[in-house]
Amino acid sequence: MSVASKKFVSILGAAATFAVALPVRAADLITASGLSATAGAAQLPNVGSVPSFVGGLINSLIGLMGTLFLALIIYGGFLWMTAAGNEDRVKKAKSVITAAITGVIITFAAYAITRFVTNAVLGIK
Repeated sequence: MSVASKKFVSILGAAATFAVALPVRAADLITASGLSATAGAAQLPNVGSVPSFVGGLINSLIGLMGTLFLALIIYGGFLWMTAAGNEDRVKKAKSVITAAITGVIITFAAYAITRFVTNAVLGIK
């Protein structure tokens, strides 16, 4: 894989992470805007069900990312420990571990930024 395609995949992954992380605080948006109270007064169905579902889905995906991170770290450690002095395998192990750490940092940074921005916009403490 060339350097340009690696950069493209990294940028695409970061963009997808930010796009997925945006609806995390959807339930808070509805509650803070008063939409749930208005819907209740108008005797409409609960509007919080879809955002709650999306928030639960996002939390599940973040949990899956943590599991994937752990699996990649274990795999990279296994490659490193079984390299037996083979520099190519050590290099591959380092790249797997580096990619796993980078991925988990990007994922949690996207979540933190999204949470900070929605809290700042809505004035939630």
